[in-house]
Amino acid sequence: MANALLAFQAHDLARAQQLLDQLLSFHVAYPEAGSLRARIALEEGNLRFAIRFLEEQIRQFGDDFGLHETYASALFLGRRWDDARTQLTIASNLGAPAWRVAYGLGLIEETQGHYAQAKARYEEARQARPDWKQPDARLRALLASGKISQ
Repeated sequence: MANALLAFQAHDLARAQQLLDQLLSFHVAYPEAGSLRARIALEEGNLRFAIRFLEEQIRQFGDDFGLHETYASALFLGRRWDDARTQLTIASNLGAPAWRVAYGLGLIEETQGHYAQAKARYEEARQARPDWKQPDARLRALLASGKISQ
């Protein structure tokens, strides 16, 4: 898993995928490997595979919040916003960091044009993790576009 993660971080997706596929072929409980394998599929543009793969992984390891977060990302990319929201709620219930869940929900709201709700979620993410700059960047972008006011 460590080698696969290093290969992923080095943008050697083929090597990371190969290592993950080997690890997953042992059918051991390693949901982090499943999440990373799906992220590689998403980076390669293989949304259909990622969704199918994550559904299978969740059937096996449904109590892993990381799988649900990754599944929410795939569903978001597939424009299945209600399903993505549901997966983020499940991830939250399983212990996902509040700042990541709030930020993901903010992205969904923003994409759907619900700017006031997006603002509230980004502010929630900012409060939960003040050192993380992504929510501030999204809030500044919404403010600059005139979609929200201070």
